[in-house]
Amino acid sequence: MNLHGMAGPIVGAVNPQIPVTVKVSTGSVVDAAGKRTPTYAPDVTLLGQVQPVSWRDIQMIEGLNLQGVRWKIYLNGQVDGLVRPERKGGDLVVIRTGRHQGTWLVAVVLEQYPDWVCAGITQQNES
Repeated sequence: MNLHGMAGPIVGAVNPQIPVTVKVSTGSVVDAAGKRTPTYAPDVTLLGQVQPVSWRDIQMIEGLNLQGVRWKIYLNGQVDGLVRPERKGGDLVVIRTGRHQGTWLVAVVLEQYPDWVCAGITQQNES
């Protein structure tokens, strides 16, 4: 049962879903100087809904010692944070509209189901 599919439109009356670009990490490449550069699969556009983190989410994130500007995002799709066995860094979510514009790193997956995910995201410096 896709609970987000049922609740999303109701919450969307107050906080609408917006299209976001997801850059799925594929690992990294190392150049001749030994510098590691992250690599990403082709961009994917998904619908997402940015929300503030709850007290329960904050407790989970504090245990990971994450810092920075944090929100959570519900996405109709899948994203990952750090996946050490696959040598992949966190996926990136690029938001181009609204007050959360910018690039966000998927720092932690808070909830994951076959059709949707809730992820803790941390704002990245633009470079």
